[in-house]
Amino acid sequence: MAVEHKACPTASPVWQWTDFAWLALLWGPLLWRWSAAWSVDPEVAHGWAVPVLALYLSWQRALASPRLRQVDVAEAQRPHPWALVVMLGGAAVVAAAVVVLEVNPLWPRAQWVGGLAAVGTTAAWLWRRGGAVAMARYAFPVCFMLTAITWPSVVRQPVVHTLTEWHAQLAAEVVTMAGRAAVVRGNIIEVEQGLIGVEDACSGLRSLQAVWMFAWFFGELHRLRWIRRLRLVGAAMLAALVFNVVRTVFLTWMVGSESGETATDLHDPAGVTVMIATLLTIVLYALRLARSNDAEGADRGASVTTTTWHSTRVGWVVATAVAVLVLESGIRLWFDREGSEDGAEHWAFVAAPDGWEEHPISEDVLAVMQCSSATQLTTVRTWNGVAGLAMLFRWEEDAAGLSTLTNVHDPRVCMPAIGATLVATDEPIELEVAGRVLAFDAYQFRVDGLRQYVFNAVWDASRREATPRSVVGASLDSERLTRVLRGRRYADRDRVVFVLQDDVSPADAAAWLRRTASAMLRLQDGR
Repeated sequence: MAVEHKACPTASPVWQWTDFAWLALLWGPLLWRWSAAWSVDPEVAHGWAVPVLALYLSWQRALASPRLRQVDVAEAQRPHPWALVVMLGGAAVVAAAVVVLEVNPLWPRAQWVGGLAAVGTTAAWLWRRGGAVAMARYAFPVCFMLTAITWPSVVRQPVVHTLTEWHAQLAAEVVTMAGRAAVVRGNIIEVEQGLIGVEDACSGLRSLQAVWMFAWFFGELHRLRWIRRLRLVGAAMLAALVFNVVRTVFLTWMVGSESGETATDLHDPAGVTVMIATLLTIVLYALRLARSNDAEGADRGASVTTTTWHSTRVGWVVATAVAVLVLESGIRLWFDREGSEDGAEHWAFVAAPDGWEEHPISEDVLAVMQCSSATQLTTVRTWNGVAGLAMLFRWEEDAAGLSTLTNVHDPRVCMPAIGATLVATDEPIELEVAGRVLAFDAYQFRVDGLRQYVFNAVWDASRREATPRSVVGASLDSERLTRVLRGRRYADRDRVVFVLQDDVSPADAAAWLRRTASAMLRLQDGR
């Protein structure tokens, strides 16, 4: 017997706006914290567009499903207690993630915990409001929100490493085959007229995450079958990689040309051109797939004839609004309370001593490090190039937690990138300077047949203590959580690096470090 469907008496703008208000209260605090990452991290700069596109996709699905405004009376009366439990539990996890993200907005793990909890909470809300059909129909726009956040480190790091090496090798091979000799040293391509670095930006990663998002969007926009969506995503990723290799080849060729233009002059225009070409590829291929998409596969949900969508209670919105107000007020009080910041203590170099000269640090290095200030001093021997190097990177009033990204800039990563080979890892060296103890991790590298000793120290300026590199990776997560528990808004940090290029014993190198660091470093109070 057919089930009679009656028009929902409360299917009016009232319940529609209250539903929207509840979801806005759930997602709003989370998106506000994600926006900090969108502002400073080029890899997720596309995040600003994701909420708008997700709303458009939801609207598109609503228009395609007029039956969502009908009520299956029998189904509407069926309780869904598990959905309520998931909603409350998920909302609690979102609230905890918001607190952590307040001072750690660049932490991928916290972003994903909050995002997945918000997705689960929204799915439970949809199930409770409209049953399985409503949850299935809006599942994609909800999950699409996850394309706005940083890929997990376990994915990101292998991708960066692989793409960087692959690009450098392939670009050098192509340029060499074209008649201009090019040699790869790590992720540096050397031609007769100069060098070009294949950094993270040129590895294609920064555009890859945006391309990933747009591919899924256009697949949903044309309501492609899932197999075709996967083909579109795969083709989009391949196009991004190919076009980025073309850009790297072009920049490498221009460095070796006699046109007078440099890779720096052409880097940004080439990047914009590559992004436009990639997006055009996505659009054109999506249109081609859409033309061959059969109507039944394009929208399997269109054949569904019933769903439940009964009115919400204003009380839910009011209670959620009060909870969000309490949460945001508590965050303000906790992190901005008087006395929560004791002031940071940064290191600085004494005015360049005899034999040392200050040299500017390249803009590319500063862009990668994302530090607030940096200083570089060198001492030169005419018969052996740079014999000594001293570098100091500072992150001051670091509310975004940019300094916590320094764990990916270890000498064991950076030095091989310029063609150096790790020879040995020596025992850490503790050095007392100005009443403070700096812990230097020590490494030996060989570059062009020359030995280089690299001493690297990480200093927590907020806590006024050294963080040995050997434990940074293991303690980074706990450090982030400790900032939350202590109510510290800033993650101020220094990185002090000394390099000795000389074929001496480890003991002599350590003695050189002690003399040089003691003579050149001094403390400088922060805020």
